[in-house]
Amino acid sequence: MTYLPNRDDRRATSRAQGSPQARRASSGAQRRATKRRKATSRGPHATLAAGPSTGSSASTRYRPPASTPLGSMAHEVRGTRDDRPAQVRQARRVGARSRDMAQMRGAAERRMNESRVRTVRRNNARKTSFPFKTLIAVVSALLVIALVRLVFFPAPGEVGAPDTRLSAAIASADDIFVSPYDWDKLETDDRGRVSYVDGGQTLSRAGIDVSSHSGTIDWKKVAADGIDFAYVRVGYRGTVEGNIAEDTSFEKNFREAQEAGLDVGVYFFSEAINEDEAIEEAQFVMGKLGSTVTRYPIAFDMEPSSSGSDRISSLSKAKRNAVARAFCRELASHGQKAIVYGSRSDLSNYELDDLIDYGFWFADYSSRPQMSLRMGIWQYSDSATVDGIKEKVDLDLDLMGVLATS
Repeated sequence: MTYLPNRDDRRATSRAQGSPQARRASSGAQRRATKRRKATSRGPHATLAAGPSTGSSASTRYRPPASTPLGSMAHEVRGTRDDRPAQVRQARRVGARSRDMAQMRGAAERRMNESRVRTVRRNNARKTSFPFKTLIAVVSALLVIALVRLVFFPAPGEVGAPDTRLSAAIASADDIFVSPYDWDKLETDDRGRVSYVDGGQTLSRAGIDVSSHSGTIDWKKVAADGIDFAYVRVGYRGTVEGNIAEDTSFEKNFREAQEAGLDVGVYFFSEAINEDEAIEEAQFVMGKLGSTVTRYPIAFDMEPSSSGSDRISSLSKAKRNAVARAFCRELASHGQKAIVYGSRSDLSNYELDDLIDYGFWFADYSSRPQMSLRMGIWQYSDSATVDGIKEKVDLDLDLMGVLATS
C-alpha cells in the first residue's frame, strides 16, 4: 500500500524546511544534484577528469552505467566534441604537409624530365649539326697546300711551270726522214757503250729497258754503272686471249729505279686489235701511274710475231696505225706524253705522218742506225751487260737533247 503523508507530517516538514539547518541541507543537496546534472551533460569523462570533490560523499562520484562497455567509454574519452577542433587542425596540418611533399616530388620529377629533354635535344643537335668549322679548316688547309704546290712544285703544263718532260715529237711530217744527227760523232767504249759527243761534250744519255724477264735488279749498282735512265714495262696484253696484265716486277722496278736516282719511263706491250682495246690499254697505264708524272714519254710497243700466231699479225696497216694513234691520243688527252717504239719492220706498218706528235723510239742493233729517221731514242743493243742485272739487257741512247736543239 502506498503511504500518503498527512497534514501533521506536511506541517512538520514545512517547519523543518523553514529552519536554517534544513535550508542549508536542502541547498547543499540541490547544489550536488545540479553538479551531477552538469557532469552528466558534459559526458562521463568530465567527472572522471575532475575527480571527486573535496568533502563530497562517495555517493556523488560518477559511476558508469552497468550497461556501458569499457571500450565504449574509452571511445567517448578520445572522441568528445571538445577534442574535435584539435583533431581537425592536426588533420589539416598533415594534409598540408602531404600536399607540399607531393608538390615537391612533382616539381623534382618535372625538373628531371626537362633535364632529360634538354640532354636529348643537345645530343641530337650535335649529331645533326653540320661541321662548318671542320669544313672551313679542311678547305683552308687544302688551299694552303695548293698554293705551296703551285709556287714551289708546279706540275708540268701549269702556267709558269717549266715542263721538264722529254719529247720526241716532230714539228712537221716533212722532217720525219730528215736526220739531224751526224753518226760520225758516235763514240763507243771498251764495253760497247755508245754515246753521242759533239765538240768534246756528251749530248746523249745512257739507258736500259727492262721487264720481269730481266730478273731481280739491284738498281743502285745499275746507277753506279753509268746508266742515266730506264724504261720499265708496266703491263702487256696476252697474245692469245687478249687479257691485260701488269708486269709482275713493275712496281718494284719503278720505285727502286727512282730511288736510285734514275729518270724513269714506262712502256706497254700491246696486242690491241682495235681502237677500243688501245684506249683500254692507255687507261690501264694511267691507272697504274696515278698522279705520277714520268720524265720520259710513255711508250707504245706493238711487235707482231714472225710466226703469225698472235692476235695482231693479221691486222692491216691501217688498223695498226689506228690502234697506235688511239693509244697515244688517249694519253695526250690526259696530259701525258707518248712515243711509238719499233724496229724498221714494225714502223713500216704505221702511217708515220699520223704519229709525228709523239715521235719514235727506234730499234736497230747495228753500229749506227740504218734508217734516216728523226728518232728521239735509239735502242742499239739487246744483249748488253749492266752491273746489278744478271740477265742480258737492252741498251738505249737518248738523243732528244740533240733533237731539241737541231
